[in-house]
Amino acid sequence: MFISIFFILSPQPVLQAKKVRKLYLPVLMYHQISEKNSRLGEYVITPTEFENDLKLLKSKGYTSVTVSDLINYAKKGKKMPDKPVMITFDDGFQSDYIYAYPILKEHDMKACFSIVGEFTDRYSQEGIDMNVDYAYVSWDEVKEMRNSGVGEFLSHTYDMHNTRKRSGALKKKSESEEEYKKILFEDIEKINAAFKEHLGAKPDAFTCPFGCFDDSLKGYLKDSGYSAILISHQILNKFNGEPDELYRVGRIVRPHGMNLNTRIAKWEAEIESCIKSGQIKG
Repeated sequence: MFISIFFILSPQPVLQAKKVRKLYLPVLMYHQISEKNSRLGEYVITPTEFENDLKLLKSKGYTSVTVSDLINYAKKGKKMPDKPVMITFDDGFQSDYIYAYPILKEHDMKACFSIVGEFTDRYSQEGIDMNVDYAYVSWDEVKEMRNSGVGEFLSHTYDMHNTRKRSGALKKKSESEEEYKKILFEDIEKINAAFKEHLGAKPDAFTCPFGCFDDSLKGYLKDSGYSAILISHQILNKFNGEPDELYRVGRIVRPHGMNLNTRIAKWEAEIESCIKSGQIKG
Protein backbone atom coordinates (compact mmCIF):
# COMPACT_ATOMS: atom_id res chain seq x y z
CA MET A 1 0.00 0.00 0.00
CA PHE A 2 1.30 3.34 -0.96
CA ILE A 3 0.41 6.37 1.04
CA SER A 4 0.84 9.62 -0.79
CA ILE A 5 1.44 12.65 1.32
CA PHE A 6 0.99 16.04 -0.25
CA PHE A 7 2.33 19.25 1.23
CA ILE A 8 0.58 22.36 0.18
CA LEU A 9 3.06 25.15 0.53
CA SER A 10 1.71 28.60 1.03
CA PRO A 11 3.37 31.03 -1.34
CA GLN A 12 6.02 33.08 0.41
CA PRO A 13 5.54 36.82 0.31
CA VAL A 14 7.67 38.48 -2.31
CA LEU A 15 9.27 41.72 -1.21
CA GLN A 16 8.39 44.27 -3.79
CA ALA A 17 10.91 46.99 -4.53
CA LYS A 18 9.27 50.37 -4.17
CA LYS A 19 8.42 51.77 -7.54
CA VAL A 20 8.94 55.49 -7.81
CA ARG A 21 8.80 57.78 -10.76
CA LYS A 22 11.88 59.84 -11.40
CA LEU A 23 11.32 63.36 -10.19
CA TYR A 24 12.41 66.82 -11.17
CA LEU A 25 11.91 69.45 -8.50
CA PRO A 26 12.54 73.20 -8.71
CA VAL A 27 12.98 74.70 -5.24
CA LEU A 28 12.63 78.46 -4.81
CA MET A 29 14.49 80.21 -2.01
CA TYR A 30 13.10 83.38 -0.44
CA HIS A 31 14.30 85.28 2.61
CA GLN A 32 12.38 88.44 3.49
CA ILE A 33 9.39 90.43 2.25
CA SER A 34 9.09 94.21 2.63
CA GLU A 35 6.92 97.07 1.41
CA LYS A 36 9.86 99.50 1.67
CA ASN A 37 11.64 100.15 -1.63
CA SER A 38 14.85 101.00 0.21
CA ARG A 39 15.11 97.46 1.56
CA LEU A 40 14.55 95.55 -1.69
CA GLY A 41 17.40 93.57 -3.18
CA GLU A 42 18.82 90.09 -3.68
CA TYR A 43 17.16 88.70 -0.56
CA VAL A 44 14.18 91.02 -0.09
CA ILE A 45 11.14 91.22 -2.38
CA THR A 46 7.75 92.91 -2.20
CA PRO A 47 4.48 91.27 -1.11
CA THR A 48 3.17 91.83 -4.64
CA GLU A 49 6.13 90.03 -6.16
CA PHE A 50 5.57 87.05 -3.89
CA GLU A 51 1.85 86.93 -4.59
CA ASN A 52 2.46 87.21 -8.34
CA ASP A 53 4.93 84.32 -8.09
CA LEU A 54 2.27 82.10 -6.55
CA LYS A 55 -0.31 83.14 -9.14
CA LEU A 56 2.14 82.41 -11.95
CA LEU A 57 3.11 79.01 -10.57
CA LYS A 58 -0.53 78.00 -10.17
CA SER A 59 -1.42 79.25 -13.64
CA LYS A 60 1.28 76.97 -15.05
CA GLY A 61 -0.06 73.96 -13.20
CA TYR A 62 2.46 73.75 -10.35
CA THR A 63 1.57 72.27 -6.96
CA SER A 64 3.53 73.25 -3.87
CA VAL A 65 5.14 70.39 -1.94
CA THR A 66 7.05 70.25 1.34
CA VAL A 67 10.22 68.54 2.50
CA SER A 68 8.05 65.92 4.22
CA ASP A 69 6.46 65.14 0.86
CA LEU A 70 9.93 64.76 -0.65
CA ILE A 71 11.11 62.48 2.16
CA ASN A 72 7.99 60.30 1.79
CA TYR A 73 8.61 60.13 -1.96
CA ALA A 74 12.19 58.91 -1.45
CA LYS A 75 11.59 56.61 1.52
CA LYS A 76 8.07 55.31 0.93
CA GLY A 77 7.48 55.77 -2.78
CA LYS A 78 4.80 58.42 -2.25
CA LYS A 79 3.41 59.76 -5.52
CA MET A 80 4.28 63.38 -6.19
CA PRO A 81 2.24 65.87 -8.23
CA ASP A 82 2.92 66.02 -11.96
CA LYS A 83 4.43 69.49 -11.63
CA PRO A 84 5.77 69.98 -8.10
CA VAL A 85 7.53 73.07 -6.81
CA MET A 86 8.92 73.73 -3.36
CA ILE A 87 8.79 77.20 -1.80
CA THR A 88 11.29 77.88 0.98
CA PHE A 89 12.02 80.81 3.28
CA ASP A 90 15.30 81.12 5.19
CA ASP A 91 16.06 82.69 8.59
CA GLY A 92 12.54 82.97 10.02
CA PHE A 93 11.96 86.70 9.59
CA GLN A 94 8.80 88.28 11.00
CA SER A 95 7.76 89.00 7.42
CA ASP A 96 7.16 85.25 7.01
CA TYR A 97 4.20 85.62 9.37
CA ILE A 98 3.06 89.12 8.36
CA TYR A 99 3.24 88.72 4.58
CA ALA A 100 4.08 85.23 3.33
CA TYR A 101 1.69 83.31 5.57
CA PRO A 102 -1.56 85.10 4.59
CA ILE A 103 -0.60 85.14 0.91
CA LEU A 104 0.12 81.41 0.95
CA LYS A 105 -3.21 80.75 2.70
CA GLU A 106 -5.10 82.84 0.17
CA HIS A 107 -3.65 80.87 -2.73
CA ASP A 108 -3.83 77.46 -1.03
CA MET A 109 -0.10 76.84 -1.22
CA LYS A 110 2.51 75.58 1.25
CA ALA A 111 6.04 76.61 2.12
CA CYS A 112 8.97 75.37 4.20
CA PHE A 113 10.42 77.85 6.70
CA SER A 114 13.94 77.38 8.08
CA ILE A 115 14.24 79.02 11.48
CA VAL A 116 17.18 79.78 13.75
CA GLY A 117 16.36 78.59 17.26
CA GLU A 118 18.11 81.39 19.12
CA PHE A 119 16.35 84.04 17.02
CA THR A 120 12.93 82.48 17.59
CA ASP A 121 13.59 82.09 21.32
CA ARG A 122 14.64 85.73 21.57
CA TYR A 123 11.59 87.05 19.72
CA SER A 124 9.24 84.92 21.80
CA GLN A 125 9.99 87.00 24.88
CA GLU A 126 7.33 89.36 26.18
CA GLY A 127 7.75 93.04 25.40
CA ILE A 128 10.26 92.63 22.55
CA ASP A 129 9.90 94.93 19.55
CA MET A 130 8.37 92.90 16.69
CA ASN A 131 9.26 95.35 13.92
CA VAL A 132 8.70 93.60 10.61
CA ASP A 133 11.90 95.10 9.18
CA TYR A 134 14.21 93.19 11.49
CA ALA A 135 12.30 90.94 13.93
CA TYR A 136 11.91 87.18 13.68
CA VAL A 137 8.93 84.88 14.15
CA SER A 138 7.94 83.78 17.66
CA TRP A 139 7.16 80.20 18.63
CA ASP A 140 3.46 81.07 18.90
CA GLU A 141 3.52 82.29 15.30
CA VAL A 142 5.45 79.22 14.20
CA LYS A 143 2.85 76.97 15.83
CA GLU A 144 -0.01 78.85 14.18
CA MET A 145 1.58 78.55 10.75
CA ARG A 146 2.38 74.87 11.26
CA ASN A 147 -1.09 74.04 12.60
CA SER A 148 -2.73 75.78 9.63
CA GLY A 149 -1.11 73.30 7.27
CA VAL A 150 0.54 76.12 5.35
CA GLY A 151 3.97 76.03 6.97
CA GLU A 152 6.50 73.28 7.55
CA PHE A 153 9.50 74.13 9.71
CA LEU A 154 13.12 73.10 9.29
CA SER A 155 16.31 73.63 11.29
CA HIS A 156 18.59 76.50 10.34
CA THR A 157 20.73 75.68 13.42
CA TYR A 158 20.13 76.89 16.95
CA ASP A 159 22.94 79.48 17.06
CA MET A 160 25.33 78.93 14.14
CA HIS A 161 23.77 81.38 11.72
CA ASN A 162 26.68 83.80 11.56
CA THR A 163 29.99 84.30 9.80
CA ARG A 164 31.84 85.90 12.70
CA LYS A 165 32.68 82.65 14.49
CA ARG A 166 32.80 80.29 11.50
CA SER A 167 31.29 79.83 8.02
CA GLY A 168 27.78 78.83 9.06
CA ALA A 169 27.88 75.30 10.49
CA LEU A 170 31.25 74.34 8.97
CA LYS A 171 34.40 73.40 10.86
CA LYS A 172 36.90 76.15 11.65
CA LYS A 173 40.46 75.59 10.50
CA SER A 174 41.71 76.17 14.03
CA GLU A 175 39.65 73.41 15.69
CA SER A 176 40.10 69.66 15.75
CA GLU A 177 37.52 67.31 14.28
CA GLU A 178 36.47 66.25 17.79
CA GLU A 179 36.05 69.87 18.93
CA TYR A 180 33.97 70.64 15.84
CA LYS A 181 31.81 67.55 16.24
CA LYS A 182 31.10 68.40 19.89
CA ILE A 183 30.08 71.99 19.04
CA LEU A 184 27.92 70.93 16.10
CA PHE A 185 26.10 68.18 17.99
CA GLU A 186 25.45 70.50 20.95
CA ASP A 187 23.81 72.94 18.56
CA ILE A 188 21.77 70.14 16.99
CA GLU A 189 20.63 69.00 20.43
CA LYS A 190 19.52 72.55 21.28
CA ILE A 191 17.46 73.06 18.12
CA ASN A 192 15.96 69.57 18.44
CA ALA A 193 14.97 70.29 22.05
CA ALA A 194 13.38 73.61 21.05
CA PHE A 195 11.35 71.96 18.28
CA LYS A 196 10.23 69.17 20.60
CA GLU A 197 9.17 71.66 23.28
CA HIS A 198 7.21 73.93 20.98
CA LEU A 199 6.17 71.73 18.05
CA GLY A 200 6.22 68.24 19.55
CA ALA A 201 8.88 66.71 17.30
CA LYS A 202 12.40 67.42 16.12
CA PRO A 203 12.93 68.74 12.58
CA ASP A 204 13.41 66.27 9.74
CA ALA A 205 15.56 68.55 7.61
CA PHE A 206 18.45 70.99 7.95
CA THR A 207 19.04 74.12 5.90
CA CYS A 208 22.69 75.15 5.69
CA PRO A 209 23.34 78.72 6.90
CA PHE A 210 24.62 80.84 3.99
CA GLY A 211 24.62 77.68 1.90
CA CYS A 212 27.90 76.58 3.55
CA PHE A 213 28.12 72.86 2.97
CA ASP A 214 30.72 70.10 2.78
CA ASP A 215 30.94 66.34 3.08
CA SER A 216 31.94 66.46 6.75
CA LEU A 217 28.84 68.47 7.71
CA LYS A 218 26.70 66.22 5.52
CA GLY A 219 27.95 63.11 7.32
CA TYR A 220 27.35 64.50 10.80
CA LEU A 221 23.85 65.74 9.91
CA LYS A 222 22.99 62.36 8.45
CA ASP A 223 24.31 60.61 11.56
CA SER A 224 22.21 62.89 13.76
CA GLY A 225 18.99 61.77 12.10
CA TYR A 226 18.21 64.42 9.50
CA SER A 227 16.58 63.05 6.35
CA ALA A 228 17.31 66.00 4.07
CA ILE A 229 19.73 68.91 3.71
CA LEU A 230 18.88 72.09 1.80
CA ILE A 231 21.77 73.97 0.24
CA SER A 232 22.09 77.02 -2.04
CA HIS A 233 23.34 75.48 -5.29
CA GLN A 234 21.07 76.98 -7.91
CA ILE A 235 20.14 73.85 -9.78
CA LEU A 236 17.08 71.93 -10.89
CA ASN A 237 16.88 68.87 -8.65
CA LYS A 238 16.63 65.49 -10.37
CA PHE A 239 15.77 62.56 -8.10
CA ASN A 240 15.61 58.82 -8.72
CA GLY A 241 13.79 58.04 -5.48
CA GLU A 242 16.90 57.26 -3.42
CA PRO A 243 16.92 58.68 0.15
CA ASP A 244 20.61 59.66 -0.03
CA GLU A 245 19.80 62.08 -2.85
CA LEU A 246 18.00 64.30 -0.35
CA TYR A 247 21.23 65.28 1.39
CA ARG A 248 21.93 67.85 -1.32
CA VAL A 249 18.73 69.67 -2.29
CA GLY A 250 19.55 72.68 -4.45
CA ARG A 251 17.54 75.89 -4.49
CA ILE A 252 17.03 78.86 -6.77
CA VAL A 253 17.34 82.32 -5.18
CA ARG A 254 14.45 84.66 -5.97
CA PRO A 255 15.77 88.26 -5.85
CA HIS A 256 13.78 91.46 -6.25
CA GLY A 257 13.10 92.24 -9.91
CA MET A 258 13.64 88.71 -11.21
CA ASN A 259 11.37 87.57 -14.02
CA LEU A 260 10.14 84.27 -12.62
CA ASN A 261 8.39 83.43 -15.88
CA THR A 262 11.79 83.43 -17.62
CA ARG A 263 13.28 81.21 -14.93
CA ILE A 264 10.38 78.76 -15.16
CA ALA A 265 10.86 78.58 -18.93
CA LYS A 266 14.54 77.78 -18.35
CA TRP A 267 13.92 74.91 -15.94
CA GLU A 268 11.06 73.55 -18.08
CA ALA A 269 13.40 73.49 -21.09
CA GLU A 270 15.94 71.60 -18.98
CA ILE A 271 13.26 69.11 -17.91
CA GLU A 272 12.20 68.58 -21.52
CA SER A 273 15.80 68.01 -22.53
CA CYS A 274 16.23 65.44 -19.73
CA ILE A 275 13.10 63.59 -20.80
CA LYS A 276 14.21 63.44 -24.43
CA SER A 277 17.67 62.21 -23.46
CA GLY A 278 16.21 59.55 -21.18
CA GLN A 279 17.77 61.00 -18.01
CA ILE A 280 14.41 61.42 -16.39
CA LYS A 281 10.95 60.15 -17.21
CA GLY A 282 7.83 62.20 -16.80
